[in-house]
Amino acid sequence: MKERNSAIELLRILLMFGICIIHVVGKGAYSERWLANLLKICVPGFVFITGWFGVKFSWRKLVKLYAVGAYCCALVGTIAWALAQAESVGFVGLWSRWLTDMKWFWFLHSYAVLLMVVPILNIAVENAIDVRGTTRGGNLLLPFFMVVFGWAFLSSVGHIKSYVFDVEGFATHSPLSLAGVYVAARYFKLTGMENRFSSKLLLAVLMGCVPFAMIGLAPYNSPIALIMGAALFLLFKRHVKVGGWVNVVAPSMFSVYMLHSTLAGLTLICKAEDCLMARNWNVYAMFLVVSLLVFVSGVLVDAVRRLGVRICARD
Repeated sequence: MKERNSAIELLRILLMFGICIIHVVGKGAYSERWLANLLKICVPGFVFITGWFGVKFSWRKLVKLYAVGAYCCALVGTIAWALAQAESVGFVGLWSRWLTDMKWFWFLHSYAVLLMVVPILNIAVENAIDVRGTTRGGNLLLPFFMVVFGWAFLSSVGHIKSYVFDVEGFATHSPLSLAGVYVAARYFKLTGMENRFSSKLLLAVLMGCVPFAMIGLAPYNSPIALIMGAALFLLFKRHVKVGGWVNVVAPSMFSVYMLHSTLAGLTLICKAEDCLMARNWNVYAMFLVVSLLVFVSGVLVDAVRRLGVRICARD
């Protein structure tokens, strides 16, 4: 993680804000499908950052991820339980809500699987590249890329999926999708491919992919989403300058995702949308304000957890 700079941390923050918008737009009371489709690149964008810098498996990291998830579910569930006392919701209901919310965290579980298989993925990428940073003996990773960004992708695309053999585990919300982006990012970095693309070309490609993303052709295992995530990453890496404040906010991004992705979080999103729309707000202004509320609330709530962890660590 020493390689990470403030520009990339800012990108992580913006990607998480984009994920908040996805949930506000796609899972709230009002929907704008084209916007949710476009912002789906935020998820592979997150994983691309992980793949670029690389990650090693550790039990401590795995336990920490689930501990944060359990904390977020417990906190939001307890608040919801306290507010529902008039409905006589008991502790059994609280436990059931907590378990349901934990099961909903598809990204947490898929990322955990990625973390557990990443030692094998790292070896595979390194073995596919020689000491000069070029592909060794043909692209050994090509069949894997064809599975993730070809077969699996096509099996989820509109009318095309009716003509593609479906396989269990090919879903876009799967460890396979995350593994494909991770391996692509590692390969992209270790071969030095970034030097082959000018910033003007990256920007042109990024803009050219936008219409395809808007119509739903950029799910998490899409080559279009991968290209957009890579282009966005490199443009930030090369041209964005920002202060160190982002390094204070960025560590809370995973918690922001889990706090608002619970049943209570999504229910509050719907209520906030209804509240603003009842006052005749413009729907896009409403999306922006509710997304900001979700994001800022998540950062502030997680700041309390991080402060508590820091205080305990000192004792």
